[in-house]
Amino acid sequence: MRIKIATSLSIFFGTIASSFLLITTTACSKDKFDKYANINDVINAKKGWSQTLNTQFGLSTTIPDEWDNTWHEYELRGDCDHCPFIWRRNEVENSVADKCLRIKYINEDENADPNNKKTKNITGCVTTDKKFEQAFGYWEVNAKFLNKHYGWAAFWLQCEDMAESSPSSWNHGGEDGSEIDIFESFNWNDFQNEVRLNTMADGYEEHYKEFGTSGYYVDKYGTPINIYGDFHKFGLLWTPNAYYMYVDHNLVFKTTAPIANHGLRTPTDNNHMGVCQVPAFALISGHMGCSTNDKTYHAPNGLPFDKYDGPGEFLIKDFVCYQNKNFIPYIKQPSDFH
Repeated sequence: MRIKIATSLSIFFGTIASSFLLITTTACSKDKFDKYANINDVINAKKGWSQTLNTQFGLSTTIPDEWDNTWHEYELRGDCDHCPFIWRRNEVENSVADKCLRIKYINEDENADPNNKKTKNITGCVTTDKKFEQAFGYWEVNAKFLNKHYGWAAFWLQCEDMAESSPSSWNHGGEDGSEIDIFESFNWNDFQNEVRLNTMADGYEEHYKEFGTSGYYVDKYGTPINIYGDFHKFGLLWTPNAYYMYVDHNLVFKTTAPIANHGLRTPTDNNHMGVCQVPAFALISGHMGCSTNDKTYHAPNGLPFDKYDGPGEFLIKDFVCYQNKNFIPYIKQPSDFH
């Protein structure tokens, strides 16, 4: 696998002994936790690794106990001025027939939205908030992305204290709470082998900071792999010092997220980011940005999303999480920083 990272920090990192050849990464020196970043040790529970949560979707029609499909239901999201969308529990189906979780994307009568009829764009979300959280470890979903151009799928982690916006928080960057986007599948017309990894801190307003890859491209022997065409396993190995991203158990990206390369809306803030040190919960969610009423929602690359052209779906077979006992002594709480 040859991975091209669209960021000025990218350098050649190394090789792995498989049919996937080249790995690139942001500049990272080796650290004492690198020895635990072997994916085979993780899934085989070696070198201190053990499984902490395993959800097989589609075993029954009810949502598994460790997941909630009502999180922030009906709250306007996305570009609220132009093309907002909402999450609704009806758009999350645990399908026995398909043996997976189906997150649907629809555009229907505005009367479906009790928020003063503000949007027709409706999709769904599940989260482990208040049910399961963990700092560090390995987090993975086996998923098939939405294959439409009006929205995207996401697998991400969120910390309760991420939006803390006080002077005592700004200097810690993402260490005392982050949003970690393991993937955002914007499915741009010409880049169906591309996903994004980002980490954000200090809320979403004036003190917002972000470290982002701006996308990485998944190739095999130089040939793009259409990761929107089938199920693939997307994993984040999160150590106290770095984030490692895997696609189908092949390492594609590593970073220590040293500084914010986006955001920094307040010039007086420092640009420190760093790796999150506090517990997070998981989210698997649909997002919409289709053009409506001649107002266009633009993807991060500046290109507009297409108009709605029929229902879509984001499919998830399973979710699994592991922890390494050697990471546990390094776990902190937000209160340790303030």
